[in-house]
Amino acid sequence: MAAGLAMTTLALALAAGFPDPPDEPAARLRAVDARTGIGLDAQLFLSCCQVQEISAALPPQGASVALNPALYRVRMEASGYRPLVSAFELAPGVDLKVTFEMDPISPPDVVDGSARSITGASVLHGFVVDAETARPVAGAEVALPQMDRRTATDENGYFRFTLAAPAPDGDRPLLATLRITAPAYAPHEVAGLLIAPGATLLREVLSRGERPTTRDDTPRALLAAEADGAPPGFPDEPGRVSAGPARLVALDPPASIRLGTSCSCSTCTAVSVLSLETYVKRGLNDEWIASWNGQSLRAGAVAYRAYGSWYTQHPISGTYDICNTTCCQVNDPDTSSATDAAVDRTAGYMLERGGAVFRAEYSAENNAWDDPNDGLSCSNGDLSCGDGSAGSPAAGWSCLADGVDAAHGCFGHGRGACQWGTQRWSLQGRPWAWILDHYYNDHGAGTGLRTAHMSTPLVLLQAGAPPRVSIGATFQITARADNRAGVTHAHVLLGASLRRDGQVVSDPAHDAPVALPPGDSDLARAFAVRRSVGPGTYDLLVSLYDDVDEDGVIAHGIDLPLQVLVLPAAVEVCAGKICVGGPDLQPIRRLP
Repeated sequence: MAAGLAMTTLALALAAGFPDPPDEPAARLRAVDARTGIGLDAQLFLSCCQVQEISAALPPQGASVALNPALYRVRMEASGYRPLVSAFELAPGVDLKVTFEMDPISPPDVVDGSARSITGASVLHGFVVDAETARPVAGAEVALPQMDRRTATDENGYFRFTLAAPAPDGDRPLLATLRITAPAYAPHEVAGLLIAPGATLLREVLSRGERPTTRDDTPRALLAAEADGAPPGFPDEPGRVSAGPARLVALDPPASIRLGTSCSCSTCTAVSVLSLETYVKRGLNDEWIASWNGQSLRAGAVAYRAYGSWYTQHPISGTYDICNTTCCQVNDPDTSSATDAAVDRTAGYMLERGGAVFRAEYSAENNAWDDPNDGLSCSNGDLSCGDGSAGSPAAGWSCLADGVDAAHGCFGHGRGACQWGTQRWSLQGRPWAWILDHYYNDHGAGTGLRTAHMSTPLVLLQAGAPPRVSIGATFQITARADNRAGVTHAHVLLGASLRRDGQVVSDPAHDAPVALPPGDSDLARAFAVRRSVGPGTYDLLVSLYDDVDEDGVIAHGIDLPLQVLVLPAAVEVCAGKICVGGPDLQPIRRLP
Protein backbone atom coordinates (compact mmCIF):
# COMPACT_ATOMS: atom_id res chain seq x y z
CA MET A 1 0.00 0.00 0.00
CA ALA A 2 2.95 2.28 -0.74
CA ALA A 3 0.84 5.01 -2.35
CA GLY A 4 -2.34 4.52 -0.36
CA LEU A 5 -3.83 5.62 2.93
CA ALA A 6 -2.12 4.07 5.95
CA MET A 7 -5.34 2.87 7.52
CA THR A 8 -3.89 0.98 10.49
CA THR A 9 -1.32 3.69 11.15
CA LEU A 10 -4.10 6.29 11.26
CA ALA A 11 -5.83 4.57 14.16
CA LEU A 12 -2.57 4.14 16.08
CA ALA A 13 -1.21 7.63 15.47
CA LEU A 14 -4.05 9.65 16.99
CA ALA A 15 -2.12 10.57 20.09
CA ALA A 16 -3.04 13.65 22.09
CA GLY A 17 -1.22 16.88 21.34
CA PHE A 18 1.22 17.80 18.59
CA PRO A 19 4.26 15.66 19.48
CA ASP A 20 7.57 15.54 17.68
CA PRO A 21 6.93 14.34 14.13
CA PRO A 22 7.25 10.61 13.49
CA ASP A 23 9.82 9.19 11.09
CA GLU A 24 7.27 8.94 8.26
CA PRO A 25 5.35 11.98 6.93
CA ALA A 26 2.60 13.17 9.26
CA ALA A 27 -0.31 15.55 9.38
CA ARG A 28 -0.71 17.11 12.81
CA LEU A 29 -4.32 18.22 12.91
CA ARG A 30 -6.63 20.07 15.26
CA ALA A 31 -9.81 22.13 15.16
CA VAL A 32 -10.38 25.40 17.03
CA ASP A 33 -13.11 27.99 17.31
CA ALA A 34 -12.25 30.61 14.68
CA ARG A 35 -13.20 33.50 16.98
CA THR A 36 -11.73 32.34 20.31
CA GLY A 37 -8.90 30.01 19.29
CA ILE A 38 -10.06 27.45 21.88
CA GLY A 39 -9.71 23.82 20.84
CA LEU A 40 -12.76 21.75 19.89
CA ASP A 41 -13.80 18.14 20.10
CA ALA A 42 -14.04 17.39 16.40
CA GLN A 43 -14.54 14.56 13.94
CA LEU A 44 -11.95 14.07 11.23
CA PHE A 45 -12.85 12.48 7.88
CA LEU A 46 -9.90 11.52 5.69
CA SER A 47 -9.87 10.04 2.19
CA CYS A 48 -7.23 9.28 -0.38
CA CYS A 49 -6.24 7.06 -3.27
CA GLN A 50 -9.60 5.36 -3.91
CA VAL A 51 -9.61 4.01 -0.35
CA GLN A 52 -12.80 4.23 1.69
CA GLU A 53 -13.08 7.37 3.82
CA ILE A 54 -11.76 6.98 7.38
CA SER A 55 -13.03 8.94 10.36
CA ALA A 56 -11.52 9.55 13.78
CA ALA A 57 -12.29 11.71 16.80
CA LEU A 58 -9.89 14.56 17.52
CA PRO A 59 -9.43 15.94 21.05
CA PRO A 60 -9.29 19.74 21.58
CA GLN A 61 -5.48 19.73 21.64
CA GLY A 62 -5.31 17.90 18.30
CA ALA A 63 -3.59 14.73 17.17
CA SER A 64 -0.88 13.46 14.85
CA VAL A 65 -1.79 11.28 11.88
CA ALA A 66 0.99 9.26 10.22
CA LEU A 67 0.41 9.05 6.47
CA ASN A 68 2.05 7.96 3.26
CA PRO A 69 2.95 10.69 0.72
CA ALA A 70 -0.17 11.35 -1.38
CA LEU A 71 -3.02 13.78 -2.02
CA TYR A 72 -5.57 13.74 0.82
CA ARG A 73 -9.04 15.16 1.15
CA VAL A 74 -9.89 16.25 4.69
CA ARG A 75 -13.27 17.16 6.14
CA MET A 76 -13.54 18.49 9.69
CA GLU A 77 -16.80 18.61 11.62
CA ALA A 78 -17.66 19.78 15.13
CA SER A 79 -21.01 20.10 16.88
CA GLY A 80 -22.38 23.64 16.58
CA TYR A 81 -19.89 24.62 13.85
CA ARG A 82 -19.93 24.84 10.08
CA PRO A 83 -17.83 22.04 8.52
CA LEU A 84 -14.64 22.75 6.59
CA VAL A 85 -13.29 20.75 3.66
CA SER A 86 -9.78 20.99 2.24
CA ALA A 87 -7.09 18.97 0.48
CA PHE A 88 -3.36 18.56 1.00
CA GLU A 89 -0.61 17.00 -1.05
CA LEU A 90 1.72 15.41 1.47
CA ALA A 91 5.25 15.14 0.07
CA PRO A 92 7.93 12.70 1.29
CA GLY A 93 9.53 13.89 4.51
CA VAL A 94 6.95 16.63 5.11
CA ASP A 95 5.51 17.13 8.58
CA LEU A 96 2.39 19.24 8.14
CA LYS A 97 0.74 21.10 11.02
CA VAL A 98 -2.84 22.10 10.13
CA THR A 99 -5.38 24.00 12.22
CA PHE A 100 -8.99 24.05 11.06
CA GLU A 101 -10.53 27.35 12.18
CA MET A 102 -14.23 26.51 12.55
CA ASP A 103 -16.99 29.14 12.32
CA PRO A 104 -19.66 28.75 15.02
CA ILE A 105 -23.20 28.55 13.70
CA SER A 106 -24.28 30.86 16.55
CA PRO A 107 -21.30 32.90 17.83
CA PRO A 108 -21.07 33.07 21.64
CA ASP A 109 -22.65 36.16 23.16
CA VAL A 110 -19.47 36.90 25.11
CA VAL A 111 -17.98 37.81 21.72
CA ASP A 112 -20.82 39.34 19.71
CA GLY A 113 -22.67 40.79 22.71
CA SER A 114 -19.64 42.90 23.58
CA ALA A 115 -19.38 44.24 20.06
CA ARG A 116 -23.08 45.13 19.92
CA SER A 117 -23.18 47.18 23.13
CA ILE A 118 -20.84 49.99 22.09
CA THR A 119 -21.84 53.63 22.26
CA GLY A 120 -19.06 56.17 21.78
CA ALA A 121 -16.43 53.73 23.02
CA SER A 122 -13.61 51.51 21.86
CA VAL A 123 -13.93 47.96 23.15
CA LEU A 124 -10.73 45.93 23.16
CA HIS A 125 -11.50 42.35 24.07
CA GLY A 126 -10.32 38.86 23.32
CA PHE A 127 -9.09 35.45 24.39
CA VAL A 128 -5.77 34.10 25.63
CA VAL A 129 -5.05 30.43 24.88
CA ASP A 130 -2.23 27.94 25.42
CA ALA A 131 -0.19 27.43 22.24
CA GLU A 132 0.23 23.68 22.77
CA THR A 133 -3.13 22.58 24.19
CA ALA A 134 -5.44 25.25 22.65
CA ARG A 135 -7.09 25.58 26.06
CA PRO A 136 -7.96 28.95 27.63
CA VAL A 137 -5.44 30.52 29.99
CA ALA A 138 -7.23 31.80 33.10
CA GLY A 139 -5.73 34.43 35.40
CA ALA A 140 -3.36 35.95 32.85
CA GLU A 141 -2.65 39.65 33.40
CA VAL A 142 -3.49 41.79 30.36
CA ALA A 143 -2.18 45.36 30.38
CA LEU A 144 -2.24 48.54 28.28
CA PRO A 145 0.77 50.26 29.91
CA GLN A 146 0.51 53.62 28.15
CA MET A 147 -3.12 53.92 29.29
CA ASP A 148 -2.42 52.51 32.77
CA ARG A 149 -5.11 49.87 32.33
CA ARG A 150 -4.93 46.27 33.58
CA THR A 151 -7.29 43.31 33.83
CA ALA A 152 -7.15 39.53 34.10
CA THR A 153 -8.58 36.74 31.96
CA ASP A 154 -11.54 34.75 33.33
CA GLU A 155 -11.99 30.97 33.27
CA ASN A 156 -12.68 31.17 29.50
CA GLY A 157 -9.44 33.07 28.88
CA TYR A 158 -11.54 36.16 28.09
CA PHE A 159 -10.62 39.78 28.85
CA ARG A 160 -12.14 43.14 27.99
CA PHE A 161 -11.24 46.84 28.12
CA THR A 162 -13.76 49.61 27.45
CA LEU A 163 -11.95 52.77 26.40
CA ALA A 164 -13.01 56.24 25.33
CA ALA A 165 -13.18 56.36 21.54
CA PRO A 166 -10.25 58.45 20.26
CA ALA A 167 -10.95 61.64 18.35
CA PRO A 168 -9.99 61.54 14.65
CA ASP A 169 -6.40 62.67 14.13
CA GLY A 170 -5.91 62.88 10.40
CA ASP A 171 -3.29 60.44 9.19
CA ARG A 172 -2.18 59.44 12.71
CA PRO A 173 -4.51 56.88 14.31
CA LEU A 174 -3.96 55.93 17.94
CA LEU A 175 -1.76 52.85 18.35
CA ALA A 176 -1.11 51.06 21.63
CA THR A 177 0.89 48.15 23.05
CA LEU A 178 -0.78 45.22 24.81
CA ARG A 179 1.19 43.02 27.22
CA ILE A 180 0.15 39.62 28.59
CA THR A 181 1.86 37.73 31.40
CA ALA A 182 0.96 34.51 33.20
CA PRO A 183 2.83 32.11 35.51
CA ALA A 184 4.80 29.44 33.60
CA TYR A 185 4.32 31.27 30.29
CA ALA A 186 6.65 33.51 28.34
CA PRO A 187 5.63 37.20 28.29
CA HIS A 188 3.72 38.16 25.16
CA GLU A 189 3.37 41.60 23.58
CA VAL A 190 1.20 43.00 20.79
CA ALA A 191 2.65 46.21 19.33
CA GLY A 192 0.92 48.68 17.00
CA LEU A 193 -2.59 47.82 18.21
CA LEU A 194 -5.12 50.21 16.65
CA ILE A 195 -7.52 51.82 19.15
CA ALA A 196 -10.55 52.66 17.03
CA PRO A 197 -14.26 53.27 17.58
CA GLY A 198 -16.14 49.98 17.76
CA ALA A 199 -14.76 46.64 18.91
CA THR A 200 -11.47 44.87 18.30
CA LEU A 201 -11.44 41.15 19.03
CA LEU A 202 -8.02 39.64 19.79
CA ARG A 203 -6.89 36.03 19.94
CA GLU A 204 -3.49 35.75 21.59
CA VAL A 205 -1.43 32.61 22.12
CA LEU A 206 0.94 32.05 25.07
CA SER A 207 3.87 29.63 24.93
CA ARG A 208 5.36 27.96 27.97
CA GLY A 209 8.87 29.02 28.93
CA GLU A 210 10.71 32.29 29.40
CA ARG A 211 11.51 33.55 25.89
CA PRO A 212 9.27 36.59 25.20
CA THR A 213 7.13 36.68 22.06
CA THR A 214 6.04 39.77 20.12
CA ARG A 215 3.45 40.34 17.43
CA ASP A 216 3.34 43.54 15.36
CA ASP A 217 -0.27 44.46 14.58
CA THR A 218 0.41 47.83 12.92
CA PRO A 219 -1.91 48.22 9.88
CA ARG A 220 0.17 47.77 6.74
CA ALA A 221 -1.23 50.95 5.20
CA LEU A 222 0.85 52.71 7.88
CA LEU A 223 3.85 50.43 8.04
CA ALA A 224 5.04 49.11 4.69
CA ALA A 225 4.28 48.55 1.04
CA GLU A 226 2.87 45.33 -0.25
CA ALA A 227 5.28 42.73 -1.55
CA ASP A 228 6.82 43.65 -4.89
CA GLY A 229 5.48 41.15 -7.40
CA ALA A 230 3.83 37.74 -7.47
CA PRO A 231 5.56 34.61 -6.15
CA PRO A 232 7.75 32.98 -8.81
CA GLY A 233 5.79 31.18 -11.49
CA PHE A 234 2.56 33.17 -11.22
CA PRO A 235 2.95 36.46 -13.14
CA ASP A 236 -0.04 38.52 -14.17
CA GLU A 237 0.01 38.98 -17.94
CA PRO A 238 -0.76 42.52 -19.18
CA GLY A 239 -3.17 42.83 -22.07
CA ARG A 240 -6.31 44.47 -23.27
CA VAL A 241 -9.69 43.27 -22.05
CA SER A 242 -12.93 44.40 -23.67
CA ALA A 243 -15.38 46.75 -22.00
CA GLY A 244 -17.59 45.48 -19.19
CA PRO A 245 -20.46 43.07 -19.89
CA ALA A 246 -24.13 44.04 -19.71
CA ARG A 247 -24.31 42.17 -16.42
CA LEU A 248 -21.62 41.29 -13.92
CA VAL A 249 -19.85 37.99 -14.37
CA ALA A 250 -21.08 35.53 -11.75
CA LEU A 251 -18.18 33.78 -10.00
CA ASP A 252 -18.49 31.27 -7.19
CA PRO A 253 -16.31 32.42 -4.29
CA PRO A 254 -14.21 29.60 -2.83
CA ALA A 255 -15.72 28.06 0.30
CA SER A 256 -12.39 27.91 2.12
CA ILE A 257 -8.76 28.95 1.83
CA ARG A 258 -5.54 27.34 3.08
CA LEU A 259 -3.50 30.03 4.81
CA GLY A 260 0.21 29.42 5.28
CA THR A 261 1.43 30.55 8.72
CA SER A 262 4.80 30.57 10.50
CA CYS A 263 6.17 31.93 7.23
CA SER A 264 9.45 33.30 6.00
CA CYS A 265 8.11 35.41 3.15
CA SER A 266 6.09 32.82 1.18
CA THR A 267 7.69 29.67 2.68
CA CYS A 268 5.45 28.46 5.52
CA THR A 269 5.66 25.58 8.01
CA ALA A 270 2.06 25.53 9.28
CA VAL A 271 -1.39 25.95 7.75
CA SER A 272 -4.77 27.27 8.88
CA VAL A 273 -7.91 26.30 6.97
CA LEU A 274 -10.53 29.07 7.11
CA SER A 275 -13.82 29.91 5.46
CA LEU A 276 -13.24 32.62 2.88
CA GLU A 277 -15.24 35.30 4.70
CA THR A 278 -13.46 34.62 8.01
CA TYR A 279 -10.16 34.90 6.15
CA VAL A 280 -11.17 38.32 4.79
CA LYS A 281 -12.35 39.52 8.22
CA ARG A 282 -9.06 38.48 9.80
CA GLY A 283 -6.98 40.26 7.18
CA LEU A 284 -8.83 43.41 6.17
CA ASN A 285 -8.02 45.21 9.45
CA ASP A 286 -4.35 44.30 8.94
CA GLU A 287 -4.13 45.85 5.47
CA TRP A 288 -6.66 48.71 5.72
CA ILE A 289 -7.18 50.89 8.83
CA ALA A 290 -10.31 49.94 10.76
CA SER A 291 -11.07 53.55 11.74
CA TRP A 292 -11.38 54.56 8.08
CA ASN A 293 -14.68 55.38 6.38
CA GLY A 294 -16.93 52.37 5.74
CA GLN A 295 -16.95 52.90 1.94
CA SER A 296 -13.15 52.62 1.89
CA LEU A 297 -13.31 49.46 3.99
CA ARG A 298 -15.92 47.91 1.67
CA ALA A 299 -13.74 48.59 -1.37
CA GLY A 300 -10.82 47.08 0.53
CA ALA A 301 -12.84 43.98 1.41
CA VAL A 302 -13.56 43.24 -2.26
CA ALA A 303 -9.91 43.74 -3.27
CA TYR A 304 -8.63 41.64 -0.35
CA ARG A 305 -11.13 38.85 -1.13
CA ALA A 306 -10.22 38.79 -4.82
CA TYR A 307 -6.49 38.68 -4.13
CA GLY A 308 -6.86 35.76 -1.71
CA SER A 309 -9.32 33.90 -3.93
CA TRP A 310 -6.90 34.08 -6.86
CA TYR A 311 -4.43 32.02 -4.84
CA THR A 312 -6.97 29.25 -4.22
CA GLN A 313 -6.77 28.69 -7.99
CA HIS A 314 -3.00 29.34 -8.17
CA PRO A 315 -1.71 27.91 -4.85
CA ILE A 316 1.84 28.58 -3.74
CA SER A 317 2.29 24.93 -2.76
CA GLY A 318 0.41 21.67 -2.47
CA THR A 319 -0.26 22.29 1.20
CA TYR A 320 -1.30 25.97 1.31
CA ASP A 321 -2.74 28.54 -1.06
CA ILE A 322 -1.36 31.83 0.25
CA CYS A 323 1.02 33.10 2.92
CA ASN A 324 0.14 35.47 5.78
CA THR A 325 3.05 37.89 5.31
CA THR A 326 3.57 41.02 3.21
CA CYS A 327 4.90 38.70 0.49
CA CYS A 328 1.21 37.84 -0.05
CA GLN A 329 -1.23 39.77 2.14
CA VAL A 330 -1.11 40.05 5.92
CA ASN A 331 -3.58 37.97 7.91
CA ASP A 332 -3.71 37.30 11.66
CA PRO A 333 -6.49 36.22 14.04
CA ASP A 334 -7.68 39.60 15.35
CA THR A 335 -10.73 41.30 13.83
CA SER A 336 -12.50 44.66 14.15
CA SER A 337 -16.23 45.37 14.12
CA ALA A 338 -15.92 48.04 11.39
CA THR A 339 -13.99 45.81 9.00
CA ASP A 340 -16.24 42.84 9.87
CA ALA A 341 -19.25 44.92 8.79
CA ALA A 342 -17.53 45.84 5.52
CA VAL A 343 -16.79 42.18 4.81
CA ASP A 344 -20.37 41.10 5.53
CA ARG A 345 -21.76 43.90 3.36
CA THR A 346 -19.68 42.82 0.35
CA ALA A 347 -19.68 39.05 0.99
CA GLY A 348 -18.74 37.06 -2.10
CA TYR A 349 -17.99 40.08 -4.32
CA MET A 350 -14.65 39.80 -6.08
CA LEU A 351 -12.89 41.30 -9.09
CA GLU A 352 -12.60 39.45 -12.38
CA ARG A 353 -10.73 39.92 -15.62
CA GLY A 354 -11.54 37.85 -18.69
CA GLY A 355 -14.04 35.79 -16.66
CA ALA A 356 -11.48 34.64 -14.07
CA VAL A 357 -10.77 35.88 -10.55
CA PHE A 358 -8.37 38.82 -10.68
CA ARG A 359 -5.30 39.16 -8.47
CA ALA A 360 -6.29 42.61 -7.21
CA GLU A 361 -3.10 44.28 -6.08
CA TYR A 362 -2.97 47.39 -3.88
CA SER A 363 -0.48 49.37 -1.82
CA ALA A 364 -0.49 52.27 0.63
CA GLU A 365 0.30 55.34 -1.55
CA ASN A 366 0.29 54.78 -5.29
CA ASN A 367 0.88 58.42 -6.27
CA ALA A 368 3.61 58.38 -8.94
CA TRP A 369 5.84 60.89 -7.16
CA ASP A 370 8.46 60.06 -4.57
CA ASP A 371 8.80 62.71 -1.89
CA PRO A 372 12.54 62.71 -1.03
CA ASN A 373 11.82 64.18 2.40
CA ASP A 374 9.07 61.94 3.78
CA GLY A 375 11.25 58.97 4.75
CA LEU A 376 8.78 56.50 3.24
CA SER A 377 9.74 53.50 1.13
CA CYS A 378 8.71 53.78 -2.52
CA SER A 379 9.21 50.47 -4.29
CA ASN A 380 7.69 51.66 -7.59
CA GLY A 381 10.58 51.91 -10.01
CA ASP A 382 8.33 53.48 -12.65
CA LEU A 383 7.07 56.95 -11.68
CA SER A 384 6.36 57.98 -15.28
CA CYS A 385 2.69 58.83 -14.56
CA GLY A 386 3.69 61.83 -12.41
CA ASP A 387 2.29 63.57 -9.35
CA GLY A 388 -1.49 63.33 -9.08
CA SER A 389 -1.60 60.04 -10.96
CA ALA A 390 -1.33 56.39 -10.00
CA GLY A 391 0.12 53.53 -11.97
CA SER A 392 3.18 51.76 -13.26
CA PRO A 393 2.90 51.24 -17.04
CA ALA A 394 6.08 49.18 -17.08
CA ALA A 395 4.31 46.63 -14.85
CA GLY A 396 1.11 46.67 -16.94
CA TRP A 397 -0.84 49.20 -14.82
CA SER A 398 -1.83 52.17 -16.98
CA CYS A 399 -1.68 55.73 -15.64
CA LEU A 400 -4.78 56.80 -13.71
CA ALA A 401 -5.68 60.38 -12.85
CA ASP A 402 -5.92 60.29 -9.04
CA GLY A 403 -5.96 63.88 -7.87
CA VAL A 404 -6.81 63.04 -4.25
CA ASP A 405 -3.27 61.68 -3.87
CA ALA A 406 -1.42 64.65 -5.34
CA ALA A 407 1.51 65.84 -3.19
CA HIS A 408 1.53 62.58 -1.21
CA GLY A 409 4.78 60.73 -1.66
CA CYS A 410 4.84 57.25 -3.16
CA PHE A 411 4.68 54.60 -0.43
CA GLY A 412 4.16 51.35 -2.32
CA HIS A 413 4.55 49.63 -5.67
CA GLY A 414 2.06 51.68 -7.73
CA ARG A 415 -0.05 48.74 -8.89
CA GLY A 416 -3.80 48.45 -8.39
CA ALA A 417 -5.61 50.46 -5.73
CA CYS A 418 -4.11 53.18 -3.57
CA GLN A 419 -5.26 52.32 -0.04
CA TRP A 420 -5.05 55.89 1.27
CA GLY A 421 -6.76 56.96 -1.95
CA THR A 422 -9.75 54.75 -1.15
CA GLN A 423 -10.10 56.64 2.13
CA ARG A 424 -9.73 60.07 0.53
CA TRP A 425 -12.31 59.27 -2.16
CA SER A 426 -14.73 57.92 0.45
CA LEU A 427 -14.45 61.17 2.41
CA GLN A 428 -15.51 62.95 -0.78
CA GLY A 429 -18.69 60.86 -0.86
CA ARG A 430 -17.64 58.23 -3.38
CA PRO A 431 -19.22 54.81 -2.67
CA TRP A 432 -17.28 51.56 -2.62
CA ALA A 433 -18.42 50.35 -6.05
CA TRP A 434 -17.25 53.63 -7.64
CA ILE A 435 -13.88 53.39 -5.84
CA LEU A 436 -13.28 49.87 -7.15
CA ASP A 437 -14.26 50.82 -10.70
CA HIS A 438 -11.92 53.82 -10.45
CA TYR A 439 -8.82 51.93 -9.41
CA TYR A 440 -9.28 48.67 -11.28
CA ASN A 441 -10.98 49.84 -14.48
CA ASP A 442 -10.52 53.65 -14.74
CA HIS A 443 -14.29 53.76 -15.38
CA GLY A 444 -13.84 51.94 -18.69
CA ALA A 445 -10.77 53.87 -19.85
CA GLY A 446 -8.11 51.58 -18.36
CA THR A 447 -5.65 49.50 -20.35
CA GLY A 448 -3.38 46.60 -19.49
CA LEU A 449 -4.16 45.20 -16.06
CA ARG A 450 -6.41 48.13 -15.19
CA THR A 451 -9.30 46.40 -16.97
CA ALA A 452 -10.90 44.37 -14.19
CA HIS A 453 -14.56 44.43 -13.22
CA MET A 454 -16.55 43.44 -10.18
CA SER A 455 -17.95 39.93 -10.12
CA THR A 456 -21.13 38.98 -8.29
CA PRO A 457 -22.14 36.03 -6.11
CA LEU A 458 -25.83 36.86 -6.74
CA VAL A 459 -27.38 35.25 -9.82
CA LEU A 460 -30.84 35.45 -11.39
CA LEU A 461 -31.77 31.90 -12.33
CA GLN A 462 -35.25 32.30 -13.80
CA ALA A 463 -38.28 34.56 -14.07
CA GLY A 464 -41.91 34.39 -15.15
CA ALA A 465 -44.95 36.59 -15.78
CA PRO A 466 -48.51 36.33 -17.22
CA PRO A 467 -48.39 36.22 -21.04
CA ARG A 468 -51.15 38.84 -21.44
CA VAL A 469 -51.83 41.91 -19.34
CA SER A 470 -54.24 44.79 -19.75
CA ILE A 471 -53.27 48.42 -20.11
CA GLY A 472 -53.70 49.99 -16.68
CA ALA A 473 -53.48 46.62 -14.86
CA THR A 474 -50.95 45.47 -12.27
CA PHE A 475 -49.45 42.01 -12.71
CA GLN A 476 -47.04 39.86 -10.70
CA ILE A 477 -43.48 38.96 -11.75
CA THR A 478 -41.86 35.94 -10.14
CA ALA A 479 -38.14 35.19 -10.07
CA ARG A 480 -35.61 32.88 -8.51
CA ALA A 481 -32.12 33.96 -7.42
CA ASP A 482 -29.06 32.20 -6.02
CA ASN A 483 -26.79 33.71 -3.38
CA ARG A 484 -23.45 31.89 -3.56
CA ALA A 485 -21.70 33.97 -0.88
CA GLY A 486 -22.68 31.96 2.20
CA VAL A 487 -23.78 35.22 3.92
CA THR A 488 -27.18 36.94 3.64
CA HIS A 489 -27.25 39.97 1.33
CA ALA A 490 -29.81 42.38 2.79
CA HIS A 491 -29.42 45.28 0.32
CA VAL A 492 -30.66 43.90 -2.99
CA LEU A 493 -33.26 45.43 -5.29
CA LEU A 494 -35.45 43.54 -7.79
CA GLY A 495 -36.17 45.68 -10.84
CA ALA A 496 -38.21 45.11 -14.00
CA SER A 497 -38.99 46.76 -17.34
CA LEU A 498 -40.93 46.14 -20.53
CA ARG A 499 -39.14 46.79 -23.85
CA ARG A 500 -40.32 47.06 -27.46
CA ASP A 501 -38.67 48.67 -30.47
CA GLY A 502 -36.22 50.55 -28.25
CA GLN A 503 -38.97 51.82 -25.96
CA VAL A 504 -38.41 50.88 -22.30
CA VAL A 505 -41.27 51.05 -19.80
CA SER A 506 -40.39 50.86 -16.11
CA ASP A 507 -42.32 50.88 -12.86
CA PRO A 508 -39.90 52.21 -10.22
CA ALA A 509 -42.66 52.51 -7.62
CA HIS A 510 -42.72 48.71 -7.39
CA ASP A 511 -38.95 48.08 -7.47
CA ALA A 512 -38.67 45.70 -4.54
CA PRO A 513 -35.99 45.61 -1.82
CA VAL A 514 -35.24 41.95 -1.07
CA ALA A 515 -32.94 40.02 1.25
CA LEU A 516 -31.15 37.02 -0.24
CA PRO A 517 -30.06 34.35 2.26
CA PRO A 518 -27.45 31.80 1.13
CA GLY A 519 -28.74 29.46 -1.55
CA ASP A 520 -31.81 29.77 -3.77
CA SER A 521 -34.67 32.17 -2.99
CA ASP A 522 -38.05 32.80 -4.60
CA LEU A 523 -38.74 36.48 -5.30
CA ALA A 524 -41.75 38.44 -6.50
CA ARG A 525 -42.70 42.00 -7.35
CA ALA A 526 -45.64 43.84 -8.83
CA PHE A 527 -45.58 45.76 -12.11
CA ALA A 528 -48.17 48.41 -13.00
CA VAL A 529 -48.77 48.97 -16.73
CA ARG A 530 -49.36 52.70 -17.21
CA ARG A 531 -52.31 53.74 -19.37
CA SER A 532 -49.91 55.53 -21.68
CA VAL A 533 -48.30 52.22 -22.70
CA GLY A 534 -49.24 51.19 -26.22
CA PRO A 535 -50.57 47.71 -27.01
CA GLY A 536 -48.17 45.15 -28.43
CA THR A 537 -45.72 42.39 -27.51
CA TYR A 538 -42.89 43.35 -25.15
CA ASP A 539 -39.68 41.77 -23.89
CA LEU A 540 -39.60 41.46 -20.12
CA LEU A 541 -36.37 42.49 -18.38
CA VAL A 542 -35.91 41.38 -14.76
CA SER A 543 -32.85 42.69 -12.92
CA LEU A 544 -30.95 42.53 -9.64
CA TYR A 545 -29.20 45.58 -8.24
CA ASP A 546 -26.99 46.04 -5.20
CA ASP A 547 -28.47 48.98 -3.32
CA VAL A 548 -25.12 50.72 -2.86
CA ASP A 549 -26.59 53.84 -1.22
CA GLU A 550 -29.03 51.66 0.77
CA ASP A 551 -32.06 53.91 0.20
CA GLY A 552 -34.39 51.15 -1.07
CA VAL A 553 -34.69 52.68 -4.56
CA ILE A 554 -32.78 51.83 -7.75
CA ALA A 555 -30.53 54.81 -8.47
CA HIS A 556 -28.93 54.43 -11.90
CA GLY A 557 -25.29 55.49 -11.84
CA ILE A 558 -25.02 54.82 -8.10
CA ASP A 559 -26.48 51.38 -7.43
CA LEU A 560 -24.64 48.42 -8.87
CA PRO A 561 -26.40 46.46 -11.67
CA LEU A 562 -25.70 42.80 -10.99
CA GLN A 563 -27.76 40.62 -13.31
CA VAL A 564 -30.41 41.10 -15.97
CA LEU A 565 -32.59 38.31 -17.35
CA VAL A 566 -34.27 39.05 -20.70
CA LEU A 567 -37.43 37.14 -21.66
CA PRO A 568 -38.02 37.91 -25.36
CA ALA A 569 -41.63 38.60 -26.40
CA ALA A 570 -42.77 37.48 -22.95
CA VAL A 571 -45.70 39.85 -22.32
CA GLU A 572 -48.48 40.97 -24.62
CA VAL A 573 -49.99 44.29 -23.52
CA CYS A 574 -53.54 44.50 -24.77
CA ALA A 575 -56.56 46.76 -24.42
CA GLY A 576 -60.08 46.14 -23.24
CA LYS A 577 -62.08 43.07 -24.25
CA ILE A 578 -59.41 41.50 -26.47
CA CYS A 579 -57.12 40.84 -23.45
CA VAL A 580 -58.48 37.41 -22.51
CA GLY A 581 -57.34 33.80 -22.41
CA GLY A 582 -53.90 32.21 -22.20
CA PRO A 583 -52.09 30.39 -19.40
CA ASP A 584 -51.53 31.98 -16.01
CA LEU A 585 -47.75 32.22 -16.30
CA GLN A 586 -45.19 32.57 -19.05
CA PRO A 587 -43.02 29.41 -19.21
CA ILE A 588 -39.89 29.72 -17.10
CA ARG A 589 -36.86 31.20 -18.87
CA ARG A 590 -33.35 30.48 -17.63
CA LEU A 591 -30.08 32.28 -18.10
CA PRO A 592 -27.91 30.76 -20.84
